[in-house]
Amino acid sequence: QAVSDREKQRIEELKRLDMNDAERKAEDWKGEVYESIPKKDKPFHKFVKRLQRHPDQVMRYQFAGEPLLISGARPTVPPCAACGAERQLEFQIMPGLLSVVVGSSSSSGRGRRGGGGRSC
Repeated sequence: QAVSDREKQRIEELKRLDMNDAERKAEDWKGEVYESIPKKDKPFHKFVKRLQRHPDQVMRYQFAGEPLLISGARPTVPPCAACGAERQLEFQIMPGLLSVVVGSSSSSGRGRRGGGGRSC
């Protein structure tokens, strides 16, 4: 015996009603495509993701580490004025602190401190 289109629709509707919530949500998103992050936004995404781990963080300490940049633009850091050595990151002031420091002339990322490789 052939099943009519109306009966097929009713069967699909009953199957859908029978699904649990998780299955129903997965079914709703089935045709969606993941949007990738544009290359130029990846540094910002990494910055935000890191800040979300500890949103109250006001300073990062990582001797001789890499600064967490808000954009892909790498700042030019001059050598140490005292000894001429290449500067190394010691700590980075984060936007949470910059927003409360009165008279700050910098914004996200400029509040880094880095000294030469020697103790000078």
